[in-house]
Amino acid sequence: MKTFFLLAILSLYSSCGYEIPGKDKHPEIPEFNGFDKDLFVIDTLLTEVQLMGTEVQLMATDKVAYDSTDKFIYLRKGDEWFLLDKDFKIKQKINAKGYFGGNKTFYDKIEDKNKTIIYKYTYPWEKAEKVKELQYLDHDSIVKNYAIPKDENGAYDLEEVTKINKRYIDNQLGVIEKIIPVDFHSIVCIGSKGEYFTEDYKYNHYYEIEDTKTTSYSYLGDDKINDNLYEFDWVALGNHGRGNHFVFWFIPYGYRYYTFKIGNDSIQFKWNTKSSRRIIQLKDLWDDRVLIYKDGENGGELYSISSMKK
Repeated sequence: MKTFFLLAILSLYSSCGYEIPGKDKHPEIPEFNGFDKDLFVIDTLLTEVQLMGTEVQLMATDKVAYDSTDKFIYLRKGDEWFLLDKDFKIKQKINAKGYFGGNKTFYDKIEDKNKTIIYKYTYPWEKAEKVKELQYLDHDSIVKNYAIPKDENGAYDLEEVTKINKRYIDNQLGVIEKIIPVDFHSIVCIGSKGEYFTEDYKYNHYYEIEDTKTTSYSYLGDDKINDNLYEFDWVALGNHGRGNHFVFWFIPYGYRYYTFKIGNDSIQFKWNTKSSRRIIQLKDLWDDRVLIYKDGENGGELYSISSMKK
């Protein structure tokens, strides 16, 4: 009976992410203490940045964006935007806020007395201009001003009401060219007749929300690669408990074992994940460098690493 209960508890824990703790599989491999400077040249590109989400802060607070159409490189640090050169050095602070929409354009959402206002910043970002709000016809005005048929129960034909509102929206936007998310709820619609913002749930009542064109920009960190840094083993040493009023789960921590190699030069190390820190190789967006991002206590650091010339 005791065995049954133990198995039941282990099964329950496993379903919540629990892993049975083990021991260091490779005690001969040292914990990470930097890259061997006798083998590699380490160039620190960025410090105190959070380019990746963590278990505590799920969304990255900082971003590096590269727009392939104009070769501009942007850094969002907190609420501020900067223009970078190709070596990640700051060229200038940008007089813009909010969300990057590509093509040197930013959108900033402001809530003012329960009213939403969206400002648009375009190059050279000297001033902001308001984006017009997309207008909709309300149900009462439609049934009052249009001949809407009724069904046998005397209710108005909702499909016909929707068609009228769609025509009204089309007259404002024309042919939709692009949809730009501004935050979790608002979007900017760029059409052949103009540019408007609206709430996504309103727009989605009439049209599918989709990016009609592939974005011209990418974020550093969207693509993780393992060309030079690859994990070859893992062991759980313990479990962090997490939960709220409704669910409880576990996040295992332990050692991840890595090999880092450039050409014929290589090192091995183990990485302790107890503090939720990570080390990741990122795909370079505009060059062919070996980029390594390492979480830190005061934010992450981004390195470019190459072999020592011999």
